[in-house]
Order: sequence, then structure tokens, then C-alpha cells
Amino acid sequence: MAKSTVVESCTCGLEAKPEIWLCPICHAYRKGSQQFTSVTKVIKKLLPADYAAVDPTVLEIARLRGVFVDTYFSEWLIDPAAVMDLKTVREMVEPQFPRDGEKHSEDVVTRISRLLDWWNASKMKLKAVQGIVHSVTDGVAGTFDLGIDAAILDLKCVSQLQPNYALQLGAYLEYDTGLREQTGIIHVTKDKVKLVTYDAAKCRKQWRSAIAWFRTVEELS
Repeated sequence: MAKSTVVESCTCGLEAKPEIWLCPICHAYRKGSQQFTSVTKVIKKLLPADYAAVDPTVLEIARLRGVFVDTYFSEWLIDPAAVMDLKTVREMVEPQFPRDGEKHSEDVVTRISRLLDWWNASKMKLKAVQGIVHSVTDGVAGTFDLGIDAAILDLKCVSQLQPNYALQLGAYLEYDTGLREQTGIIHVTKDKVKLVTYDAAKCRKQWRSAIAWFRTVEELS
């Protein structure tokens, strides 16, 4: 007998919440009856990445590593007492990697440990975790990783930072109601953790140009 697959249906379109929110099933941003285009979708439309030459397994390993580190760090920032110990994390994530689970799970917990030490040493004052920003006029929404007193920070677990990250940061700054004027990326590699700062005014200017062009492309498509 063939196994049946249970597909979780999404009914977020029926929920007219007054605040902006992200559906955990379909990953759509909504506010009231309005659905928003994600910052990520805008960037992919304007600057599509070509990973055709990259082994899909390698891409999946990198994606999982980023998700695991980002998720743990966010939950730890919210409530350090509520997260599990790193030995348990390693055991949980190991079987989720498509290959070399032991190696990659060890990499995950090493990066997490190094990141927690870096954060504690930084003495930064946390104001927001996984903050959603949006523009009703642009119809765009996105989620930044961290908000501190005067800056919006994003977390990246990649070997090299990509140029389009500036657009991401620009969107967050442009739509941030906290009026933060600085931005940067916490870059977590296999060797170190480093805060890379960006020119906030330039990021915002580039985003305004990008969203204007995105609307033009949508109108002409």
C-alpha cells in the first residue's frame, strides 16, 4: 500500500489581523486583507542568483547550517534559559544533514558557541529579535535578525558576503519604525565572527532605487 502524504493547508488569507505577521506555513506576510511581497522576493527578481553549477547537496547543507545557527541564536537571545545545550543540538541536527552529518553538526555547534561568546563580549544592548518591518505603500515586508539601540543587524553564516545584502539592509532601514541609522552584518564563518558595517544612507538609497525598478518590472510583465 502506498503511503499517503499529509499536506498542511494554509488558511492565512482568512485571518485579517490588524498587525503585520508572517504565516509559518506559506511564509506570506499579511496585514489586514493586504498581502505583502517579501524583501527576499524583490531581490531575487532583480538580481537572480544562478546556482546551476553548484551541487544541490552542498546548497542544502549550507542552508541547513544557516537555519540552525540563526534559529538557536534568536531563541537564545530571547530566553537563554529556554534553549537546549549544544551537545543535544549536535545530536538533533546531525541526522538532518544529507551527508557527513557528524562533521556538519559539529560545525554548527562550533559556530553557535563562537557566536555566543562574541555577542557576550560585544556588550550590545538588544532591542528586537526577528523584527518584521513593512511598507503599506510599497507592499513589501521583511524580517531583520537583530535590532540594537541605533542599528539593524543581520546574521549570515556564509563563506563570503554577497553584494545584494546591502539591499536587504537598506529595505530594513527604510521600513524600520525605530528610525535606526546604522546597519551591518554579523558574519559567522568557520573561523571567526566579525561585525561588518555598511553605509546606511547608501543602502537605503540603493533600496529605494531597487523597489522603484521592481514596480516598473512588475507593471511591464
